[in-house]
Amino acid sequence: MAKVGQGAIEQLGRWLFDPITSRRDRRLWFWGGLCWAVAIGYGLVALRQALDGEFVIQDDARQHIFWMQRFREPTAFPNDPIADYFQSVAPLGYKALYQLAAQLGCDPLFINKVVPLVLSGLAAICGYGLALTLWPVPLAAGLSGLLVVQALWLRDDLVSGTPAAFAGPLLLLGLWAIAHHWLWATVVAIGLLASFYPQVALVLGGALGLRLLQAGRSQGWRWRPWLSEPAARVALAGGLALVVAIVPYLMRDSPFGPVLSMQAARSMPTLMDKGWSAFFTRDPWNYWACGQRSGFLPTEWCRIMAYHSVLVLPLGVWFGWALPLLWWRRDRWPLIQQIQPASRLLGELLLSSASGFGAAHLLLFKLHLPNRYGEHSVRLVAALAAGMVLATLLERAWRAIERGGKRAIGSGAAAGLLSLWVVAYPIGLTAQKYDFPVTNYVAGNVPSLYQFLRQQPIKTVVASLAREGDNLPAFAGRSIYVGGQGYLLPYHLGFYQPMVRRLDQLLTAQYAANWSTIQSFLAQSGVDFWLVERSAFGREFVDSRRFRQFGLGAAQIAQLDRGEQPILPTAIPTCAVWQQGDLALLEAKCLQAGRGF
Repeated sequence: MAKVGQGAIEQLGRWLFDPITSRRDRRLWFWGGLCWAVAIGYGLVALRQALDGEFVIQDDARQHIFWMQRFREPTAFPNDPIADYFQSVAPLGYKALYQLAAQLGCDPLFINKVVPLVLSGLAAICGYGLALTLWPVPLAAGLSGLLVVQALWLRDDLVSGTPAAFAGPLLLLGLWAIAHHWLWATVVAIGLLASFYPQVALVLGGALGLRLLQAGRSQGWRWRPWLSEPAARVALAGGLALVVAIVPYLMRDSPFGPVLSMQAARSMPTLMDKGWSAFFTRDPWNYWACGQRSGFLPTEWCRIMAYHSVLVLPLGVWFGWALPLLWWRRDRWPLIQQIQPASRLLGELLLSSASGFGAAHLLLFKLHLPNRYGEHSVRLVAALAAGMVLATLLERAWRAIERGGKRAIGSGAAAGLLSLWVVAYPIGLTAQKYDFPVTNYVAGNVPSLYQFLRQQPIKTVVASLAREGDNLPAFAGRSIYVGGQGYLLPYHLGFYQPMVRRLDQLLTAQYAANWSTIQSFLAQSGVDFWLVERSAFGREFVDSRRFRQFGLGAAQIAQLDRGEQPILPTAIPTCAVWQQGDLALLEAKCLQAGRGF
């Protein structure tokens, strides 16, 4: 009986750790299928939330998707600078995908909810395929694929369906193609990545450049032998594809002027510590490592450390860093010897990321945000490496169990705890009140308001300081005079400064103590409706970071301190054409005609 048990243990060990050498190996399809099934499971959880009502949208998609209603109705959002701006900064491939879907009769807002499911499945396939190329050990490749999918769902990039959602899956596709020396697949992957998320395409292009240099050095810089190297041919083709794909971005001029300069940026409160677009933080650790826009690390790692527990940091953080150490002592870790030469690609990617990160800081805002050059690569490399490290540790424990003796019990316990950690990690996240998978969907709370506005002319403009105003472009399909923080991106002053002026004008009018100021605002703004909150006329509302980050609100606070109360609330009973709870929609014509006072 003992021999039967020992034989089963040895057979399971071979099934988990013996390298895969054939496409017919059932283990290849088992682990690949498991990765894909988990990825689709996460995607279905998100899709269920997205379809839980007519008025549900992902937080970031509110700004990056709403204008795409123009694909179905060309006259939508006429003379709307907010829609114009977000359309102008959208990458070409990203726009083309949603435009094609609209031409096929699909609502872009609906497609946005389905895209994460497709991208999750793509990430699983590419992550597993890449891992299998780097280390053809079934358990290692399977764990790497699973951890990659898990890493992508730890934040709301993938689920947003915005350009950032495509960065991870397309980067994995590109890495897989390069590792396999698939020339045309590399060209396609680079082209797609540049069309959806140019910053990460530049990082991958940098890694290709390093591989090209390595190939040249190995051949003594002799041209013909150099080009005979598959790695060199793939790198050259990928680099050419990158240049072709990036040129359109270099050639086009923004209608909103040049990109923000460093000098101008340092004078903007919204980019300081307390601003919504905080960049110049005083804490060096936050600035260089954890800053959402300035740091090198994935921001979810920092968020988990700061607000939850280091115990639920991703497994990539706990184990990924150990791969170089195990490789250094690979004579003691036999499984590590299965790592293929193509794995150098991960190091080259990190070196390229660090270079791009440094260049983005030196040329601040001209290459967009430095974080975009670091976090995507670091997140995926850590997850991939952790899969191999975990498999190596489990293999060591498994061999001890096979040999039996005193160490077998301890090794079995260690292997069990490690396996439990991997399986129960999502449960640990939930226990620490970290929502997983992360979705950040926003549900509209006033369907009757959206329906009312949809019945108004398409050129209708709504002014509002209420949070609900940010939902109107997506849910009601109507323009807003100025949006909240997510709409006020500061990277083109030709857009940002007029928006801040609009915010100042609206705030001044809402707190005005006389009707002439309100009527003057309505006459010059062209606003048709004004959505107000009855509770938003006090000192607490205006004395908040929401307005301070734009240098606004001081005059209104001084006015309230003098005892001068806003007069607009007195018009609500007369001029409201829609009311629900704390919200009221006032008709501009009524206010201008003087029927509200």
